[in-house]
Amino acid sequence: MLKRILLLAVLLISLGSTMSLAANHLYYMGTIDGTSYYIDQDTVQKYGTNAYVWVKIVTNEGSEVWGHILVSRYGKAYTITEIRGDGGEQKLDPHKEFRPILPNSPIEKIVDLIW
Repeated sequence: MLKRILLLAVLLISLGSTMSLAANHLYYMGTIDGTSYYIDQDTVQKYGTNAYVWVKIVTNEGSEVWGHILVSRYGKAYTITEIRGDGGEQKLDPHKEFRPILPNSPIEKIVDLIW
């Protein structure tokens, strides 16, 4: 019985450390009007001058959404391909148009970090 309890304790501790390590790949991009942006560096997929990446967006009320973003390095444009809520449910249909990357914006910081 003691072995089972120790095994369970070790599993719980290792699970907790794995979860905390998983959060270490988030990189803070900045805050605009109370909304904070984080890039998930483990999800970057580059294709030539374009890249896909997941971004965590946290509002000043504490709610979170995840945005899947396609950025074009030299085209200086981006589009949001998917937005998901805390539980993984889709929150918004993808954008069909590209938007310009504004100077000093979190999107510009994402481009600088990726390349």
